[in-house]
Amino acid sequence: MNKYLGLITLVLILSSCTDAPSNGRADNDNGASPGDRTPQTPCSGSDCAITASETILPSMIYRAKGAERYTLEQVQKYLKADNLPQTHHIPANPDTDNDEQIKQYKPDLKDCGQLEKFNGVPARIKSCENANKASATWDAKANGISGEANWKLVMHDKKNDITLWLDARTNLIWSYAINADTWNMANGSAGTKSLCEDLNDVTFKQVKWYLPNRNEFLQADIDGARFVLADTQYTYWTATTGLDPKQAWAIEQSTGALKLFDKQETRKDIRCVGVPIK
Repeated sequence: MNKYLGLITLVLILSSCTDAPSNGRADNDNGASPGDRTPQTPCSGSDCAITASETILPSMIYRAKGAERYTLEQVQKYLKADNLPQTHHIPANPDTDNDEQIKQYKPDLKDCGQLEKFNGVPARIKSCENANKASATWDAKANGISGEANWKLVMHDKKNDITLWLDARTNLIWSYAINADTWNMANGSAGTKSLCEDLNDVTFKQVKWYLPNRNEFLQADIDGARFVLADTQYTYWTATTGLDPKQAWAIEQSTGALKLFDKQETRKDIRCVGVPIK
């Protein structure tokens, strides 16, 4: 009997040491819908670890333009009840569920967000919204046909050909195409500064820039990057090394196709990703 009481006591002690997960359903401050969530409070160390709540993902099944973007959980409930709305469908229809339905976004943008006076990324986004109105947002619900994310214009400088967009789902900022170079120079792995760090001069050290890895590029592709960003026809270095350490993955951003290249090759352009730190 004492043995069972001791076992029960141990289980209760261990249970009391486990934090209850938050529901993680709050929308972010950029007007993103559920599924475009970003952390609401800073984190450090083990607090930054992925929690169970972050597995609540948007569904990628095809939908009519303007139809609601459901989460995976919502779609599963619809399918179990056999009442999925007609605006959403599986299997995919090759005649309508294709990239041709989503045109490349090429708005006539006015300069915004490029002055040093703006105290942080949110102020730059607000500047672009004031200058460009609805054109400062790529609305995923209206333009997409799957689980794409909203995109927010952070900066546009027509004279210097600089345009920065923020993916509202990941809260990452994507750069324009910059200098061509080898993988080591792009990534900063040769004991030198990464080419992406030069973007600090553009965003006044309000963003931490680096070369995106393969998964970050693929997530951006899921979120609609190939329709929002310019110069997607090029093949960009990723930070991900292949099985052969002399090779790294590169991505053709217009299609999402991945290819391995020797790190000493020079890619035509490099695209960087940035984390807002102010």
